Amino acid sequence: MGGRRVKVTDPSQSGSPQAQDAACDLSLLRRCQRGDVEAFGEIYERYVDRVYRHIYYLTREHSEAEDLTAETFLRAWQAIGRYQWRGKPLLSWLLTIAHNLVISRLRRNSHPEPSLEWLQARGPDPAVQPEESYLTNLQHEQVLRAILKLKPLERQVILLRFVDQMDYPEVAAALGKTVNAVRVAQFRALSNLRRLLIPQERT
Repeated sequence: MGGRRVKVTDPSQSGSPQAQDAACDLSLLRRCQRGDVEAFGEIYERYVDRVYRHIYYLTREHSEAEDLTAETFLRAWQAIGRYQWRGKPLLSWLLTIAHNLVISRLRRNSHPEPSLEWLQARGPDPAVQPEESYLTNLQHEQVLRAILKLKPLERQVILLRFVDQMDYPEVAAALGKTVNAVRVAQFRALSNLRRLLIPQERT
């Protein structure tokens, strides 16, 4: 008896914007896997700005962000022949590569954690609701440090939602999750960020 086959749905059969993007990704992927270098160039042009922005937010260094962006696409090119399409956008794969490179770099070049006094002086206003607060304070260094302490899924959701400015369906497609799962992960992430950044009152 043969093994169970996995059905791969053709994204071109749906007319939604996400499905159209997926169809374009799949077409480019298939061309790349046939050795079409120009197709990879199209992938690069399609996603380089979003990959760079994702990396720059985490590094805050233009030269480092440029280097890591280049390394992200180099690694993608080296691995694309083995990439198996499962319906997730290529951007998700690229951001995963980029994210892992950045986290590795940050951990190698880690700095001491900021002091409690520094967090109190620069942290968000405790009177502001979590989502409102972090939408306006994501540029702060202490928030970045807190984001790096989140669980991987929570960290990815926060970065995709508020740095890459994806909506819930886009994040869900990128991560292979349901929209509800993304909403739950975002709620937990924001709650955890608030707990990490706002010192609890001592009784």
